[in-house]
Amino acid sequence: MALKIRNRIWTRLASASLLAAAVIAGCVFLVRTAPDIEAHLSRPEGQAGFAGALSPDGQFTAVIRDDGAAEVRRADGEFVGLVRGHAAPLVDVQFTPDGKAVRTIDVEGGLRLTPVSALGLRDAALAPEPALREWAATRLWRPGGAQLVSAAARAEWSLNPASLARQLDAPSVRAPILPKGVRPQPGTMFRDCQDCPDMVVVPSGKFTMGSPASEEGRNDDEGPQRQVDIAAPLAVGRFEVTLEQFRQFTRATGHSAGGNCFADPLGNSEWGGTPEANWTSPAFPQSLNDPVVCINWEDARSYMAWLSGETGHSYRLLTEAEWEYAARAGTTTAYSFGTDADRGCGHMNGADARARKSYPDWTTSGCDDGYLNTAPAGSFAANAFGLYDMHGNVAEWVEDCDGDYSGAPPEGGAPTGECSARVIRGGSWGDAPQYLRSAIRYRSDPGNRVSSLGFRVARTLPP
Repeated sequence: MALKIRNRIWTRLASASLLAAAVIAGCVFLVRTAPDIEAHLSRPEGQAGFAGALSPDGQFTAVIRDDGAAEVRRADGEFVGLVRGHAAPLVDVQFTPDGKAVRTIDVEGGLRLTPVSALGLRDAALAPEPALREWAATRLWRPGGAQLVSAAARAEWSLNPASLARQLDAPSVRAPILPKGVRPQPGTMFRDCQDCPDMVVVPSGKFTMGSPASEEGRNDDEGPQRQVDIAAPLAVGRFEVTLEQFRQFTRATGHSAGGNCFADPLGNSEWGGTPEANWTSPAFPQSLNDPVVCINWEDARSYMAWLSGETGHSYRLLTEAEWEYAARAGTTTAYSFGTDADRGCGHMNGADARARKSYPDWTTSGCDDGYLNTAPAGSFAANAFGLYDMHGNVAEWVEDCDGDYSGAPPEGGAPTGECSARVIRGGSWGDAPQYLRSAIRYRSDPGNRVSSLGFRVARTLPP
């Protein structure tokens, strides 16, 4: 299949206030409400890692030490100062998006926001917040960082699953390992093994698939709209499969995902099949926590087969209908966060003002999402189901053969079998806003590898 650029990386599938703070005299005065706390637990801001973090501008690092305090240093190693918990060891540290403050949570749920400029002088600490305390109670402080407590993980299943998901839904928090024999309920986060992908149980439900004729940017292949019944809950990958997760698979199996990835190796808009471009080197830098790219449909299926064998559970790709249901998360708007793409840079990684500097002929949004290429998993806000990057970052293979909606199964199944084109959903870091909508559809030869194309896992749950 011929690939071309039209402000996207391949041809479209078509018929032809978290915390309000005032820094005064080196102190931080905080206004905090219950929604603010929930936002802290559910919305990623800045680069976070529970044992350490890097400021967005790369100028500072913060690492939790053996004594439970966070040590802040400049990038050259110069010591800046310490941040301590509210009478308890820290379990999480991150920088605010502007890099001017360090935000920490201690094991008792105490939240602290410390200006970098005030380190060694004064900072403000808040009394433990019940919601944060519950979240922190699932973390075990130990030398070198924090981890989930296995006893707490076993007890979590008796709690309200939706409430638990909100409390735990921070990208720096791994989902608990699911105990054997437990059937997770809707809203629950879990993983099947230490290195398995984090999963979120999406509830059953009915939705309208496709877009209305009035939707801006709509393509004809997004209709006619149809009613789809997702009859049973299913587990969906919380994030797209990362470079590290795919690397574990290749090391375990010897699987070779080849090169000739469709890329722009010189960064000058000369896109094409690039023999030396592959999933380990897609022509731009990636962290191990970025979504893996340059993966074809067969590579994704091979990963699913390996993961199923390792866990004893049935992992697979989402069907196209399941994917749109998960992406919409109960919404009917063009994006799960609304209709205005220029307000979407906190929710999706697509072609934006930053991309326009490198690719001036691209159509972009007016905001800057902070990334030219892929972003680490969890860099943007999750949707109402707790799923990240359903819009943008990398486009995702789904199970379906290419086809229109006229013969699609009403229960959300996939037209499968041998076919010359498979469906791709979600859009990517290189796509204009209209190609990041919930209803947008693409097609590609299942053997194609593209530097903006990856995948997400799903798992069938037992009845």
